[in-house]
Amino acid sequence: MIVDNVFKRKSRIYFDASAADYDHASDMGIRPELLTGIMDQLSGLTNLDSILDIGCGTGELLFQLQSRIDADLVGLDLSSNMLNIARQKLGNNVELRQGDTENLPWEAGSFDLICCTLSFHHYPQPKQTVAEMRRVLKPGGTLLLADITFPRLVRQLTNLILPLLKTGDRHFYSQTEIFTLLVQGGFNAPIWNKIDGSTFLVTSRVS
Repeated sequence: MIVDNVFKRKSRIYFDASAADYDHASDMGIRPELLTGIMDQLSGLTNLDSILDIGCGTGELLFQLQSRIDADLVGLDLSSNMLNIARQKLGNNVELRQGDTENLPWEAGSFDLICCTLSFHHYPQPKQTVAEMRRVLKPGGTLLLADITFPRLVRQLTNLILPLLKTGDRHFYSQTEIFTLLVQGGFNAPIWNKIDGSTFLVTSRVS
């Protein structure tokens, strides 16, 4: 179930329109440095039988995981056009659903790992999204959360103008804000890794 919201509408329209060219745009998608950082984190994890990619877009991360990890792969995205591209790329071996991060369509304790890359800043209700990620993770499960960050003043100014944009961006977060959301949402000891000047990767687990 997708509960409508102005940021969700903007995001859905924007990514539906961008889907065909998304993988070829230099300022979009998963850059090699981020992919390397994610794979480095995954190399230290065991018993990954089920992986959910939230905000999977065109399925590029899932595509990369297909050849590296023997696990059930699942993706969720708000944009039907992005998912159509993902289906062409991934075939029938990956479960893809259109849906809302605030109402994940899976039972509690369904996944060993959740990846959320470069989409968290779009979510209108981050506390609810974190609660849902916590709910569908198995005990001991891991979250890999990557997103965009800026220096404090740039971030504050950018956040002021986001409601005026058509992209559906809602809020860019500081390290403190991310850690607060995760810890209050039931995640343990988040670890912050700076990937490059504008991207972070946080790893955190649940009990």
